[in-house]
Amino acid sequence: MRGAWSVVADASAMVEQASRPLLAGFEFETGHNGRSSWIRDSRSGLSTLTGDAICTANFVFQEGEAIYLGGCVAHALYTPLVARLNRGEGAAEFSLGVVLAGATSLWLWDWDGPATVLADAVSTDRFAVLARLLLLVVAALGLLLGHQYFARSGHEQRGEFTPLLLFATSGMTLIVAAADLILTFLALEILSLALYVLTGLTGRRAANEAAMKYFLLGAFSSAFFLYGVAMAYGATGTTKIAAMALALTGTGEKQALAVLGFALLAVGFAFKVSAAPFHMWTPDVYQGAPTPITAFMSTATKVAAFGALIRVLDVAFQALAWDWGPVVWGLAAASVVLGSILAIAQTNVKRMLAYSSIAHAGYLLLGIIAANDTGKAAILFY
Repeated sequence: MRGAWSVVADASAMVEQASRPLLAGFEFETGHNGRSSWIRDSRSGLSTLTGDAICTANFVFQEGEAIYLGGCVAHALYTPLVARLNRGEGAAEFSLGVVLAGATSLWLWDWDGPATVLADAVSTDRFAVLARLLLLVVAALGLLLGHQYFARSGHEQRGEFTPLLLFATSGMTLIVAAADLILTFLALEILSLALYVLTGLTGRRAANEAAMKYFLLGAFSSAFFLYGVAMAYGATGTTKIAAMALALTGTGEKQALAVLGFALLAVGFAFKVSAAPFHMWTPDVYQGAPTPITAFMSTATKVAAFGALIRVLDVAFQALAWDWGPVVWGLAAASVVLGSILAIAQTNVKRMLAYSSIAHAGYLLLGIIAANDTGKAAILFY
């Protein structure tokens, strides 16, 4: 029992450290070095984006993404070239790539360089590192579960399973560290397109129907998200999350446009986190998708979407918290009530778990409403 409490205490301390720099890292002090702007980070000082430190950080992030994409390409070539090899083999071996990517991410835990890298588009804070590690753990489990699922169910292992899952993980790890709304949208599309295909991977009628519904509603929500990015840019003149926070601290004339941008962005995020009333796709997709894909989506997608949502609302739009707070509160209440009540009436286990995940999304949204480090720590620990 004492050992279990020790693990919980260590996890709590790690979550607290990861949540602290996210908000404390933005003290709204800016400067310019002739090419790009910096923002003061209480953990790392002034991030001037020059010198050897920024080159090192860029290399670490490029190396991590290269490991993902290299694994995707290697497995995509591995299956057709080895014609008679059982397509279920090799998934466990490719989990090694996920482990290597996690090792490169751990190197950034004590990073004391710039707060953002890659043209101020990617954050290097501990929040991004912890969320990235969680996603990599889920991805490794997803690869192993998928291998066992196809081996035991009798379905032929599709060669696309491993690279698509790695592509989805790559988008998820990128969206939790995105410091620019354009990069957030691109990462959102990377993970979404891979999940659309994974949902209908088995070719069963229920899987195809679920994939088509997921694709159509997902494309619809992506359009709302992109319009939200456009409105936010019109209100602040930038898509950088830190710069947006600075622009919205004043009493500008374009706050109404910023609120409209938030509303459109909220639609896109609410779809991804399965918050009511944007949850209609969740039960059908969870039921129709293969079980390991359902397990992967129900966990990894939540981590990725909430990681990005925290950055957008609690950093970029924090100055408008009194405006968006009641909206998020309404989404949370609707999700908890509808998810809990509708889960009772389900006769299918996967549909019941889908409605349960909707209710849990509502609980997580309560941490967003707090708009402080305690709320972020609670979300990460949950």
